[in-house]
Amino acid sequence: MEKVEAALYVLKNNTQVETIIIYRALFIKNRYRHLPFCNY
Repeated sequence: MEKVEAALYVLKNNTQVETIIIYRALFIKNRYRHLPFCNY
């Protein structure tokens, strides 16, 4: 739930463009998390 809360916080406090960029970054991070070279 931390990511959902962070996303809601971003929606309330940042501009729409910044929100889209952050959502895209989270999506890419989650999508490739299972790959061994992307474990941050």
